[in-house]
Amino acid sequence: MGGVGSGRQPAWLTGSPSKETTEDYFALDIREAKRYGLIAPGFEELPGIARIEWITSGFGAPQGSDCYLRPWFRCPRKECGKRVAILYGWIPDTGAPSWACRTCRDLCYPVEMGNRVERAGIKMRKRRARLGPGPEKPKRMRHDTFVRLGHQYLQAVKEYNEAGRESIAHHLKQMEQERIKFDL
Repeated sequence: MGGVGSGRQPAWLTGSPSKETTEDYFALDIREAKRYGLIAPGFEELPGIARIEWITSGFGAPQGSDCYLRPWFRCPRKECGKRVAILYGWIPDTGAPSWACRTCRDLCYPVEMGNRVERAGIKMRKRRARLGPGPEKPKRMRHDTFVRLGHQYLQAVKEYNEAGRESIAHHLKQMEQERIKFDL
């Protein structure tokens, strides 16, 4: 992997603004628009936003049938034109909203900005949620599945504890170096 200083640096350390995430913008998901009946096959464009491309899903739909078509946005930026499901918008103080794909806006997902401890905590909570609310096996879950999920949860707890230990050791080392540096 990378060497010293090769990872993502927090904004307070570099003095530059941190990278923007997908949560900082309005998200327009074409799958949701189709699900709620806001668009249907035949729509070629959402005026002022982007062109729509309809692609067959490959599920063996009868020839000429519209029921297995999937809509995709074409990124409205001239240099991109990528096929995407979600466009991210920003409304300036004056003028019309501006829409683009995640790549054009150089956005990352919020989980990418988290440190190792935060990511391990998210993983651990997801594994625990799959096991059900109590200590007993949920109804209709196979025993083998319950045991496998239990092992995955215990492994995630182990990773979380290990990440926390490493983080604390790193902070203690930094504190000791600062104590020596400033002769405290």
